[in-house]
Amino acid sequence: MRRLTPTALTLAFAAFPACTEYDLTGEKETNEGTTEATTEPAEPDSDEPETGEPPPPEEECNGIDDDGDGDIDEDFPDTDGDGVADCLDGECEAELAEPRSELESECEGGPSLGTPPADPWNTTIEWQFTDGPVFSTPTVGDLDDDGMPEVVTTYGCPSYTSGCLAVLDGATGAVKWTKSGIDATGGTALGDLEGDGPAEIVTYLAGGSVVVAYDLDGNELWRQSLSTNLENYAVITDLEGDGDNEVIANQLILDAPTGALVATLQGVSLAWGAPATADMDLDGIQEIMIESRMFNADGTLRWSCGTGGVGSFPHPVNADADPEGELLVSRGGQLTLCDDDGTMLWTVSHAGVYGAAMAIADFDNDGMQEYALAARNNVLLYEPDGSIRWSTPVVDGSGLAGTTSWDIDLDGVPEVIYGDEQDILVLDGATGAVVLRDANHGSITLAETPAVADVDADGQGELIFGSNGGYSGLTVFGGTFGDWPYARPVYNQYSYSSVNIDDDLTIPTNPDPPWLSDANLFRGQPSSIFVSAAPDLAVTITDVCIASCETGGMADVTLQVWNAGPVDVEPGVTIELYGGDGTTDTLVATYTTTDVLPGEGSLELSLTLEHAAIGTHLRAVVDPADAVLECDELDQTSPTYVHEGCPE
Repeated sequence: MRRLTPTALTLAFAAFPACTEYDLTGEKETNEGTTEATTEPAEPDSDEPETGEPPPPEEECNGIDDDGDGDIDEDFPDTDGDGVADCLDGECEAELAEPRSELESECEGGPSLGTPPADPWNTTIEWQFTDGPVFSTPTVGDLDDDGMPEVVTTYGCPSYTSGCLAVLDGATGAVKWTKSGIDATGGTALGDLEGDGPAEIVTYLAGGSVVVAYDLDGNELWRQSLSTNLENYAVITDLEGDGDNEVIANQLILDAPTGALVATLQGVSLAWGAPATADMDLDGIQEIMIESRMFNADGTLRWSCGTGGVGSFPHPVNADADPEGELLVSRGGQLTLCDDDGTMLWTVSHAGVYGAAMAIADFDNDGMQEYALAARNNVLLYEPDGSIRWSTPVVDGSGLAGTTSWDIDLDGVPEVIYGDEQDILVLDGATGAVVLRDANHGSITLAETPAVADVDADGQGELIFGSNGGYSGLTVFGGTFGDWPYARPVYNQYSYSSVNIDDDLTIPTNPDPPWLSDANLFRGQPSSIFVSAAPDLAVTITDVCIASCETGGMADVTLQVWNAGPVDVEPGVTIELYGGDGTTDTLVATYTTTDVLPGEGSLELSLTLEHAAIGTHLRAVVDPADAVLECDELDQTSPTYVHEGCPE
């Protein structure tokens, strides 16, 4: 080690291999060798009688009984009374610790779950919007970048043939603004279309044949006509990963900032469906799925698999051992899985009149995705091979309404969330058992799904759903005891995936497909927050050695500071040393590191300072001002190191 210079008192730092030569009272251990005396011994008594034997060796100041009389360094002064002659004081050096390497697993980063709720199925209504019936999926996001999300919904004013758009305060449900002339059954999509700051809203005008974009204050930015009628849900994405965003609105690819037509998707039917996008072949460019067709980012048809038509909903999934994605199509009476080259892998029949939007997740914790389909009068969970894992009866004559998912009880398995004609339902993902039911919902079950997000920025998720009977409006459920798990403050569109939108409503340029993300969800909300890898600093005092108990005498103190996280910490970390008598302590030294503190590594430090300053009780603190962002900010103070100090 090299000599270090702290910034408090008069200090010096030793930096060479060391061993403790004195115990804590300052007595020197016996060792061989000599040290030149700085004080001459007394002259022998000239009157001592002659014995004929050679005289004993003269006593030297070297820590050895040279004359064999049982006393060490007698007649040499010990003015500080520490039992060691003054000529030997100042040679003490405290031991350094061996380098340390350890890793705290919680510092490695990744998804982090909280504490499971005490009573997850005990719910409370946090707020409601009751200005009109809701037939669509609500969306959530912080449009104005003030830290509080907004909730956006279309609603009937008064019916689904005459609609309005409402932007609501996420904390209270208070109306910020509304706009009439909107398709009440069409959904909304939120995102930063221009990539320049505040986000925008994409929705449809009454009749569903015009897609329109508004800024956060409700000013129209652009509109584009399309051949369609009702129940449409746009997707905001960056198809080519070039920073230029697109809007997929039914069969049209539009330039997101301007609404200009980029391409038209051929062969698409006119109603009841919703596109989805994902990088299905892992080439860094997303593909477009609509009905049973796969399109390239430029709008050219890649392949078609099975039949589509009215009420067909595509889903990007991963159903086999290869990393590329498969297309799962839910349409009237059929569920079809197509390989990444368009080959049909299987098709199964169900009782649904239409297809429906599906929640895709690992519902049984087996590492593979399953598919939650609300068919006619049943919610079914399909395995990747098309077999049915469970079936739960519901009340829905059409089978058009869709599902979403969220792990509310934090058991590692998401729940299926669904609203039928009478109830809002939460089903256990592994078994299909109904764990939560609210009978005040009421809906004619069009293509809507519930949504999940942290609408009030309190760190806990809420369940948001529209009703057009019963509650008739928008309802936000939360846990009664305020302990529901984390959810993101965003659920920005009908074909929601946590990889396709950032918390600030920025559109990612090259997102992983859903099945390669930690969440492994499509049309569902993660219950865990992703924590970045971080350092974890700690410090301990390893040895104290008092070299001299004289006034102004010095002592060595050695410390070890280590980093139990995987991330290196740059020079500039502060370490404070406190000394005292066990009842009070005083800052006696401050040191700032000049070397990188490596991940899973340590630094060994030796401080030399006046013994009177340190007292008998020492403690050290690393990063006392929390300047370094750590995974654990509560382990920065060392245990108290107690030593005997100097004799009174």
